[in-house]
Amino acid sequence: MNRLEQLPDDSACAPNTPVNKLPRDWSTARQLRRKSRWTLLVIAVMPLLAIAVALALFYFDWRPGKPASRGELLTPPISLANKNLRDKHGALTTDYWRGKWSLTLARDAPCGVNCRATIQSLARVRVSLAKEMQRIRILWLGANVLRAPSPASGRAADLHIVESSSAWESPRILLIDPLGNIVIRYEADAPAQDIRADLYRLLKYSWVG
Repeated sequence: MNRLEQLPDDSACAPNTPVNKLPRDWSTARQLRRKSRWTLLVIAVMPLLAIAVALALFYFDWRPGKPASRGELLTPPISLANKNLRDKHGALTTDYWRGKWSLTLARDAPCGVNCRATIQSLARVRVSLAKEMQRIRILWLGANVLRAPSPASGRAADLHIVESSSAWESPRILLIDPLGNIVIRYEADAPAQDIRADLYRLLKYSWVG
């Protein structure tokens, strides 16, 4: 036999790999990347969706057309992301708000008798929520507050103080969500029992913060 006839052809030496394997791998990689993008999008949107659902259930209390909120539900909420806020550690980021609802007195310094009484009232509201109180912090927000004597005392000993670069037109009580948005607004003399009733229902419906 001719010795050349004994040599294997090129196809016999080639790896036993399907011709279309590489394109199929590319297709799989694209699918994985697309799935990863959708997963990241869902993760990013979930906190916002959770708060929106909680506020809707809270406001209508499962009875459309019959709002149950004692305060003014802000639609859309007011973002504090670009308000040049800072505390004693420096400028605030969105991480500052994460994980807590902030029951806030918005009032410029100084904090006189009425201001201190309001802060103590908000602190009592927080304590009255028992096991839910860890989801809430009490905050004083206003112009020049970091240079003013602190009203932190008693039940408000752990008061958070945040300074704004601009003054508030009038004192208000605000509820700020864990994304840094003002979602409910009250007059400064709003009854404590009304604020507590709103907070109780809102925390019941919300699974964030």
